[in-house]
Amino acid sequence: MGGPNLDPTANTVLNNLQKKLNAVLNKLSGQFVESLVPNIHVQMNKLGVILSKIKGPQLPKSQL
Repeated sequence: MGGPNLDPTANTVLNNLQKKLNAVLNKLSGQFVESLVPNIHVQMNKLGVILSKIKGPQLPKSQL
């Protein structure tokens, strides 16, 4: 992280902090994605309704 001139103790501390930061960022990104899921489902349903209006209802494969 700090190159060859960095004190080994400082290097270890910084590497540990970087690992902790990465873990926290991974957790936060997961929470962010989970917060988007309900809205994604709502928007997908709206899109399905719009597409049904444009294309018409789909026939079951047994009726084709």
